[in-house]
Amino acid sequence: MKHTSEGFVRYVPPSPEGARWGLQVTDCGWTHVAPDARYPPGQHPDSYRLDRKGGRMLEEGQFVLISNGSGSFWSEPTGELAIRAGTAFVVFPGVAHSYRPAKRTGWHEHWVGIIGPIADRFWDDLFSPAQPLIYVGEDSRLVSAFRNVCELVEYLHQGSQGLLAAKSMEIASMLFQKTLPQRRHEDEHAIGKACMMMVESLHQPIDFKQFAASVAMSYSVFRRRFKDHTGMAPNQYLLQLRLEKASRLLKNTTLSVERISELVGFTSVSYFSRFFKEHTGVSPLRFRSLSHPLSAVDDE
Repeated sequence: MKHTSEGFVRYVPPSPEGARWGLQVTDCGWTHVAPDARYPPGQHPDSYRLDRKGGRMLEEGQFVLISNGSGSFWSEPTGELAIRAGTAFVVFPGVAHSYRPAKRTGWHEHWVGIIGPIADRFWDDLFSPAQPLIYVGEDSRLVSAFRNVCELVEYLHQGSQGLLAAKSMEIASMLFQKTLPQRRHEDEHAIGKACMMMVESLHQPIDFKQFAASVAMSYSVFRRRFKDHTGMAPNQYLLQLRLEKASRLLKNTTLSVERISELVGFTSVSYFSRFFKEHTGVSPLRFRSLSHPLSAVDDE
């Protein structure tokens, strides 16, 4: 433990009690780094050193808040980013990163590191390595939440692990709430882009996992957010678009059913016919004859 006028840091070994809560605090602290001061101050285990060539990589994840001063953050997914006062950032497990205060300003830093199944959901579902910075402004409640974790750890006693888990979840929730306005805009852009891709690519297979990766989302997150916006999973939405286009082509053209099935992305005309009948109640040719009873062309 290091407890000085410049700050506080504590590393917490995993415990059976902490494991039962599904979320354990592994380390926490706060530090006030003066302008031109050495960084990081104090002594830390080798695995936590920030001056490693190529950045450090942690097994845990961390939430870090810079409440005063300025500096920079770097990670493999983002490159170097500027940090201003009132910025929090997420350190993801297994992602190389580094950060430091600007010499001319120093900074006030608060952090908490966590592991466990609940923490894994934070990294997978709530936050993105491609967008680790969260601007929170002057938020005294958030600073207090970080300080409360340090106080609990400093006077750790039986039963504290549940309180630590709850306080860490509070920090995660507060930070996630700050991302929502930006996240809504980014989600709308990503979902709009996905829908446009489907409209323009109905005639060919679409790899939704590859698309999700291109917009910095896991497939499970992309699928959930797509369904939240459209009411349908991506594959269901795509099939609906294919059905609508097939219906239009059957009504408005004399193209063969086989050609229409190709244009809407089916490699088998028999599968297309079965799919069409399952969703409309009639075969493609019957649908065409009902749409144009006097001029339908039986060209299958």
